[in-house]
Amino acid sequence: MYARQWHLQTRFTNVDFDPRSSSNCEEAWKLLDNFGSSEVVIGITDDGCKVDHPDFSGEKFKAWGYFRGSRLVKNTDIDAVAAEMYITGSDHGTACAGVAAGNANGQLVVGAAPGCKLLPVQWQSDGPYLLISDSKLLTALTYMADKVDVLSNSWGGTPTSIWQTLVVNRLRDLAKTGGRRGKGIVFLWAAGNENCPINHEANVEVPYTDGWSFSNNQWRWVGVETSRSFQNNLVGIPGVLHVAALASTAQRSHYSNYGAGIEITASSNNVHSYSRIRLRGLGISTASGESTGFTNSFGGTSSATPLTAGIVALIVSAKPDLSGAEVISILKKSASKDLNLTDYPRTPPASYDPNPTWDISPVAPFDKGEFKNINSADGTWSPWFGHGKADAQAAVKMAIGNVPPPPPPEPQKAIRIVSALVNPVGFDTGKENITLLNPNAVLADLNGWTLDVNNRKQSLNMILNPGEAKTFNVDPSKVVLTNTGGTIKLIDKDQKLVAQVKYLKKEVKNGIVVEFLN
Repeated sequence: MYARQWHLQTRFTNVDFDPRSSSNCEEAWKLLDNFGSSEVVIGITDDGCKVDHPDFSGEKFKAWGYFRGSRLVKNTDIDAVAAEMYITGSDHGTACAGVAAGNANGQLVVGAAPGCKLLPVQWQSDGPYLLISDSKLLTALTYMADKVDVLSNSWGGTPTSIWQTLVVNRLRDLAKTGGRRGKGIVFLWAAGNENCPINHEANVEVPYTDGWSFSNNQWRWVGVETSRSFQNNLVGIPGVLHVAALASTAQRSHYSNYGAGIEITASSNNVHSYSRIRLRGLGISTASGESTGFTNSFGGTSSATPLTAGIVALIVSAKPDLSGAEVISILKKSASKDLNLTDYPRTPPASYDPNPTWDISPVAPFDKGEFKNINSADGTWSPWFGHGKADAQAAVKMAIGNVPPPPPPEPQKAIRIVSALVNPVGFDTGKENITLLNPNAVLADLNGWTLDVNNRKQSLNMILNPGEAKTFNVDPSKVVLTNTGGTIKLIDKDQKLVAQVKYLKKEVKNGIVVEFLN
């Protein structure tokens, strides 16, 4: 079975396999002279794990736990039952665990870090839907806070994934000082399989569903659902990475989500997001709880994420004294950018959908996959691939080579007020607008900030992606851009002045945008 696991090695031969797509784990094992340290632990939260699977034999599990209601039943509890970790039909978590760390001497398949241990936590589910809440996630994080080195989460929400401040703060803290070594946990989240942005305010309607519905034992085309607003408040948290998917052709997997927030990509399968074009690409072979014990057709960013977790585990195995931030820096810096940047053709018409003009992804400014300079210490970035394909061989080599700690981040530049439309049609009409720019390589959260115009104030509620300029209308009940001139101030949530510009009466012209050069 290992011979066909193209995502781990490059000796596999197939017309749909480009060696650039492999994670090169086999070469990393050679550098380490082992399959990863048994001291390193990969956490996985999912729909469970078949802990008695033959590819998880021996002392594979550091611990395990499963939710029943709000209670997390742990393997050390007197009433814990190992068989409860697997529910027939809920096989996703078992597949993820196999991708991350299936044993090298197992009977069927091998994981990215076969020598490392696993700590799976099972969410309860309702069919394909995981029953996760803020309080349950906090419970799981508290349980794993001092037990894992990396946590793989192959689940999420689109177009909106918003977590309470308690969750966000807990993630921030654990990314710095949590984990088995107290040096920070690396948090990995699947970017999602909807062929849409994960954190973006678009000026067009972007599809985020595949358009198909299953009812009465048959699939029906019901049309895609769309949105202009995509929000994920885990984007931009240091130590949290969203993982995109790369097909065996070294091309972006068609379904893979993209844009601001994508940090890394990893090998996976390839299918058409709307089930209308047959695409080239091989599936991932991994463990299964079903009767065969394995599957050759796993995929999605669900598979790319535990593969990346296994690579992180190999980095920590190579140099255990690395902090979580240093591990992430190595993962990004060593990532391969030698990838296929070709995009896919648009979805063709069908009898049930003759005019598929809705297919517009990837949308601008993420419509090209080229790597570009975003002033990141970890190198160039692509909206399709993040910093590139996770490369276990290059990462372990970098870790072994006594890589110095990453340099301190570039000083953050202030959010800029770049322009204002003061006189839309010759007199004040309530259609005045202001444009703000985030000149940094990281997301800027302006929620709680204040716009002050001539001492009249308006609260802001927006997020600016790296390098993004956003125009918004001022609220005429609170702020007026008078034609006689004025002062515009931007004040952060700590009441500190961030930016200030002035315009004069002579600069105000009918329909002309006033630009500020600060």
